[in-house]
Amino acid sequence: MADACLHLLDRYDGPEQVNVGTGKDTTIKHIAEMIAEVTGFEGSTEWDTSTPDGTPQKLLDVTKLREAGWEARIGLREGLESTVEWYRDNADRLREAG
Repeated sequence: MADACLHLLDRYDGPEQVNVGTGKDTTIKHIAEMIAEVTGFEGSTEWDTSTPDGTPQKLLDVTKLREAGWEARIGLREGLESTVEWYRDNADRLREAG
């Protein structure tokens, strides 16, 4: 996100908003499963099927972003893995600072 914002500050001067994303759709279920794998969570995930499912597709239109020359360089799984690794390496220090 930060990389996209810095890129746009240098290369976009239009009046319209620019969506930041990968241009690839995924489900909440897939993201939850990926987070469980990356974190080593071995419990179960329960879904409340009695509530509405929300918008069937949440894919952002990233045309303006791509036209400005930016594309994501870090995939979702890779980003999750590096974030979890960073947190595990720094958790004790963060708790002390809080």
